[in-house]
Formats: sequence, structure tokens, C-alpha cells
Amino acid sequence: MKTRHACTLVALAGLLALSACSTPPAETAPSTTAASSTARSEATANPLTTPITSDVVVTSVSATAVQSIPPTTEAPTPAAPVVVECLQGTPGPARMSDGTMAFSQWCFDQLGGNKYLESERQANTFNCDGTVCRNPYTGGSYPDPNATVPVTTVRTATPAEVIQNQQGVAESGCSTSGCIQTYFGCRDGYITGEVCSRWGF
Repeated sequence: MKTRHACTLVALAGLLALSACSTPPAETAPSTTAASSTARSEATANPLTTPITSDVVVTSVSATAVQSIPPTTEAPTPAAPVVVECLQGTPGPARMSDGTMAFSQWCFDQLGGNKYLESERQANTFNCDGTVCRNPYTGGSYPDPNATVPVTTVRTATPAEVIQNQQGVAESGCSTSGCIQTYFGCRDGYITGEVCSRWGF
């Protein structure tokens, strides 16, 4: 019995050994290939072990020009012109340093401007009474332009007045209309003086 069991064990061991030796090599090749492929993938995916290369080629650089705006500067204010000469005549006008002529209060005061204006006021002051205008400062006068001209009323003489006038013309001894008008003026009091003495008026 012991010999049979031993033979059985030997036979089993031989079968196992034969099974191990008869494993086809093609079955182990994929394992090696997969391992190599995995290793290459890991090497490619690992940034620490794979050098970084750049294939970017710069062909041109476009720069945008920025226009420079100069700072704004204000022109200096020109100095105000000054008086060079006070012009004679009416106080005030002066020749300035820039060649122009302008009013100067300083020249006005220096040449007695206030006194000049007062004399002008007095020279042009007239008091009018409806007949004549008189200057109280200079004594000058001229006819009042607003004087009222009396309106002469003309009426037709009555027959009695016509006869009286005819008698007056005969008494006057005048042969012209001017002489007759003077006679009636002296008679009625419109005219006075030596011209009326010839008729006793």
C-alpha cells in the first residue's frame, strides 16, 4: 500500500512539472509588452522626467504705437500797457506803451479834468424864458427856439370900418402900402417911436 501511494505522488508531481514546462511562451509575451508600453506611457506622462520642448516660432511682433500728447501750457498773460504821455487838450486821453491811445484816469486828474468838466457845464447852461435864452455864467444869449409865435387873427372889416380906413389913408398922405400899414400901426399902438411922430402919434 505504501508503495502505491508513493507512486501516485510521484506521478502527480511529474504532471505538475510537465504542466509548468509546457506553458507556451506566447502567453507571457503580452505581459512583457504591456509592461513596456505602460512604462513608456508613464515616462511620457511624467513632466518631471520628460524634457519640455517648444516648437513655437515667432514670425512677427506687432507693436501698437501710443500717441504721446504733449502737456498743455498756457501762454503768459501780456503785461498791461502803461501811460507814456498825457495828450494835451481834453483831460484824459493818453498815449500808451503799446502804441495805442486810451483814456487814463491819472492823466484826467493831472490835467484838471473835474475843473474842465465844470467849465464845460457852465458854458452850455442857458435859461430860456420863451423869448430868449441867456447863460447866467457868461452872459451870452440867443433866441429861444421854443418861443411861441403869436397867431394873428384876420377878420373882415365892417362897412363902417372900411369908410374909416379910407379916411385914414387919405389923412396919412401915404401912397404906398408899407406907409399905410405903418400909419395904422402907429394909430392903433402897435408901432411906437419917431416913425409915428409924423402923424402926431
